[in-house]
Amino acid sequence: MKAFVFTQHHHIEPIVHDVPALPEEHALIKLSHCGISQMDVDTYLGREQKVAPPKVLGSEICGTVIKINSPGTPSELEGVRVAVDPIISCGQCDECRKGKSNHCENIDILGCTYDGGFADYVIVPVKNVYPLPVTGDIECFTLASPLASALHLDSIVHTEKEGRCVILGSRPVDILYGLVLRRRSGIDVIIIDDNPFRLNIAQSLGLSCIDLSSAGNNTIMDELFFENDTSIDIVVIGSSKIKNSLTLGINLVAPRGQIYVTRNLHNNEQIEPGDIIEKELIFRGVNLYDKENFTKSVDDIASYSENFSSLITHRLPFAGIENGLQIVETVPECMKVILIK
Repeated sequence: MKAFVFTQHHHIEPIVHDVPALPEEHALIKLSHCGISQMDVDTYLGREQKVAPPKVLGSEICGTVIKINSPGTPSELEGVRVAVDPIISCGQCDECRKGKSNHCENIDILGCTYDGGFADYVIVPVKNVYPLPVTGDIECFTLASPLASALHLDSIVHTEKEGRCVILGSRPVDILYGLVLRRRSGIDVIIIDDNPFRLNIAQSLGLSCIDLSSAGNNTIMDELFFENDTSIDIVVIGSSKIKNSLTLGINLVAPRGQIYVTRNLHNNEQIEPGDIIEKELIFRGVNLYDKENFTKSVDDIASYSENFSSLITHRLPFAGIENGLQIVETVPECMKVILIK
């Protein structure tokens, strides 16, 4: 099999080796599609230090089950198209026994601590394999993991109907945050960022948007959405690279509002406790999703596939991984890049 291995920053090396032996309770998946995530990009560029090379990156995996080594799993699963949940929890630690598998004390993640999907084949635990419906575009299911993150955020957000939420960022996961919060929680969602291309896609999916490339931070408060003392109940600090996005979020949110941080803050961003205290804000981090969220994400993509295909803008062969990583980082007219066999 061929695997595209991250060996050092700015370098992916194709390596040919035998398919490893299949451990018990694991499945061998032949890759058909794999999305390029922001974690992949940050690892490749050296901004993310959690991944120790050599490692096969790639966590957003779809393919076909080739073989299963699990006495309790029906052999009929072989030959079935599947999505793979990249979060591998142990099921034995205190957090797993409490039902908080996303806080597993021994967690592994495909493409991070465990070889991922930039390869011909990947070996994963059987419990992480999710059969896909016969109909439907399989490439959309590469978005199951970011959609599960959106479902997890929705599960912890506290809001009343007709509330209002601002999301700072317009990458695929941010738009999925907006679609889920609007559909499941019934709140008004506004996407704010400085990328007109991605904002146009968000608008085509029915989300309200403000383009900072033309408005600027200082004029947001004068925009239509914020006139007449309209309150912002929730701010989500998403993937946007806007400078001082945390300060912007604190300024936008109403007193006793909620701020959810979904990523590491940039080095120049600092939290001023006084600002949080004065407005009595709820400030909360958002961690990995759990298995229930991933199951729901697969069902949602099967039911609402039209909302997901527009998020995929680039399709490349697996040999084009390094080009894909650069596209995600440098091309403004990019939403989601997926690799296709």
